[in-house]
Amino acid sequence: MTSYFRKSVALIAVIFAAQALALAVPTLGKLRTRNNKPITVNGSSVASGTTILSKSRIKVPEKVGATVDLGRLGRLDIGPKTELVLDFDDSEISVQLDAGYVVLSTKQGIKGTVNTSEGVVYSTDPLKDSSVIARTKGSLGPETGAEIGALGGLGNATAVGTGAAGMAVMDGSAAAKANGRGRNLSTDNPRAPQD
Repeated sequence: MTSYFRKSVALIAVIFAAQALALAVPTLGKLRTRNNKPITVNGSSVASGTTILSKSRIKVPEKVGATVDLGRLGRLDIGPKTELVLDFDDSEISVQLDAGYVVLSTKQGIKGTVNTSEGVVYSTDPLKDSSVIARTKGSLGPETGAEIGALGGLGNATAVGTGAAGMAVMDGSAAAKANGRGRNLSTDNPRAPQD
């Protein structure tokens, strides 16, 4: 019986050690870019598949969209001509948006915030899976403020589906209101009327 007790205690110790090791592994992001085109992370040119660490400075060029998949935390869709710093840990995602636009999607229990260079703060709802669109002044992109999938929003916000917002970012184009009608703001659309 003593041998059985020792084996049981050893098994319990191994289980607790494995759980502690799993908790000690830092959260990492995985980058995807449109057509595997390069973007800049911390001053280096990188492409899809690159591991993104917390506190990374990300710069996405014109006509390229990117997504940072943060696993159980959520994801960040990044529009063309966007510059930001991405910070995250096991319970929070924070984005300092210097220029451009993003769609931040968080899972239930995760706090998400986007702070723009103008001092505007957008937050996700940690009580449920949620998303928010944020952009800086002068940036072309989806209208801001509404939760993704929401039926309404604040100010001039519009509701969009998560997939549609993410596709707008990945495609390097976005729909926006123009004289009451939507139009494609992509700079690489040869059929779009030139302003």
